[in-house]
Amino acid sequence: MLRFKDNGRGITEEEKQIIFTHGYTTKAESHGFGLHNCANYMVEMGGKGPHAAFLALVQGYMPQKNLEKVRTRLSEAGRLALTSQYIEADPWVRLTLGHSFTLLLTSIKSRSSVIDYYAELFDLQEGADPFLHNIRPSLRDPKTILKKEIASRDTETKILGLKALSMLLNRIPPKRLHTILTQEESPLVRIAIYQIIENASSGVYADLFDPILALLPDTEDQEALQAFKALVATGRHPVFHLIEIINNKCPTLIPAVKHEVSSLSKTAFLFIQDIALNPHQYTKGVHLEINLACIFGMIKKRPERVAAIILKFIKQCFFIVFKMNNNGFFITLIGLIIMFCQI
Repeated sequence: MLRFKDNGRGITEEEKQIIFTHGYTTKAESHGFGLHNCANYMVEMGGKGPHAAFLALVQGYMPQKNLEKVRTRLSEAGRLALTSQYIEADPWVRLTLGHSFTLLLTSIKSRSSVIDYYAELFDLQEGADPFLHNIRPSLRDPKTILKKEIASRDTETKILGLKALSMLLNRIPPKRLHTILTQEESPLVRIAIYQIIENASSGVYADLFDPILALLPDTEDQEALQAFKALVATGRHPVFHLIEIINNKCPTLIPAVKHEVSSLSKTAFLFIQDIALNPHQYTKGVHLEINLACIFGMIKKRPERVAAIILKFIKQCFFIVFKMNNNGFFITLIGLIIMFCQI
């Protein structure tokens, strides 16, 4: 840990309101650009930088009028990064700073900055806050994204467009996604579509079940697993039925599915829900293996809770054995097991 200490006179409350102002200084020979530039650098550096700059704004070290003055000096990516901090703030903060950040968003003019920002929200699995409607409609127009980014031959541009579009629409036209899936050569683009389907509500892309299933046998392992998670999210079939389909059509994928289930991911919880609704379907064969994968995942995630359940069960067994059998061997054995679990 680093600690700093000086013997200066400190900063008055009045100075706190202006120390980040461009050109302000208390020195005879100084331009007053230092702290002002530091605030800009914090926003532009990414990571925790925008958060630190936003705290300075909220705590009064950087007046709102300063934000309105420096907005044109910030890059558009920096303005959007600062806006993300505003969106995550408490309601009273948003109410206080609303006008300044509205101006910040309306000052953005580049489509590419907006597309990149929405794609980043997708990767971070964050929602598109309604406040972002203050961005000019022409910069976030879904039809333009379909015509430009989605139609692009550049893989990275197309992926950015797909991710951004998924944040702007509740449902990308399935026919367009179907066309991309069947004609696209890059697995990265198909994986992006699978991720979009996985992140959507169950059943939104049920129409894409058959096209994805048809592609499954010819895909590599990583893409195949993403495709499987998309199949689960389509909600076209109950999960236990989907397992049967995969086991018949692509049995080599089952080990990866079991590993995914044991990780207790978002997809795994759909399995857990299906096991709870249809327990009789998970008593043998590959279904039993999936069931055990869920159990092992829970043990790995919360071992203390599982141990408590097992200990409670063993204690119950101990009292049953004690009542039914006076054989000292059984009592001793069960007693040792209880002691081991407690340890």
